[in-house]
Amino acid sequence: MQEHSSNEPLERESHFKTTEDNEEKFFVIDINKYRQEIDAAMLSLGDNSESDSILTSLASEKIKSAPASLKKATSSLKKLRAASPNMAGYIDTVSAQLSVYSKFSINKPLKLAPTLLVGPPGTGKTYIATKVAEAISIWHANISLSLATESFVLTGCPKGYSTANPGDIARRMAKSDCINPLIILDELDKACFEPLGRPSITGPLLQILESDTAAQFEDACLKCELNLSHVSWLATANDTIQIPEPILSRFHIIYIKDTDHESKAMQVQRVAFSVIEDMGLGEHITASVAQDALEKYNHLSIRDWKIKLYLAISLKASNSNKGDSIVICAEDMKELVNEKKKSQIGFL
Repeated sequence: MQEHSSNEPLERESHFKTTEDNEEKFFVIDINKYRQEIDAAMLSLGDNSESDSILTSLASEKIKSAPASLKKATSSLKKLRAASPNMAGYIDTVSAQLSVYSKFSINKPLKLAPTLLVGPPGTGKTYIATKVAEAISIWHANISLSLATESFVLTGCPKGYSTANPGDIARRMAKSDCINPLIILDELDKACFEPLGRPSITGPLLQILESDTAAQFEDACLKCELNLSHVSWLATANDTIQIPEPILSRFHIIYIKDTDHESKAMQVQRVAFSVIEDMGLGEHITASVAQDALEKYNHLSIRDWKIKLYLAISLKASNSNKGDSIVICAEDMKELVNEKKKSQIGFL
């Protein structure tokens, strides 16, 4: 499972799973109500090829996604909890909801309560969200709200404008193979909730966070209603100061603390492993972080560690051979960490 950017070209899923004939079938849009628009889009008669592609994808049948094995999903969540104890509150709520869903054989699509994770930058809020989605086998995607200055980011921009395009929600639902994905609203606190002379993002957020109104979410560009009533929403924020109270009231809020020294050390080692994999070096070398580096730079966030390790590993790998084990020491980090120094006053 991977996250997607709104700037990526849309590619329709070619492996949609379908429900059994005797099971309820799920669609994001009412294919009977919008049959004429769908047919036109499939025949490429529309005036916006990207919109046509998104519309036809939304008209495809979606699966009802859920873990194939409760035991396996629960085991994955337990491992995740042990590795990220500062996220225990969120993981425990997911585990409880998953247990109820399985215990009572609920036939509706699995849906998690809207949750807002609040904590310092780099504490792993977005990371844990993606790992939880993977653990419970639900498709997930990210919508960054850090630059969201108006509602068009979510609702789309109407045709007639030079910037006419479907919104990020329609894009994500078009790419999802299931009716009940987990969509991450990243950096909610950085969204602009009071744009001057522009439609606010507050209205669409309030609509999607309530199941009854989410079932009739309209994309302004596609001019059709999307059924988002089965979507699980998870938002992240550094604080709640800028977020309007009506929006906060629709979330279960969990405050995340930074990890303790031991837990962070474990996370940093996992980051080193992931960096090696991301660089395509996994089959050639291994990497770990020495204790002196972990102690001296314990104050760095996980996000900072990832950036610094990418550079530190690159520098060491350039002088390494296949089969080598790279160890990143405090000395290797020294030139990469910009520590603020006090200015000195004196004479040369």
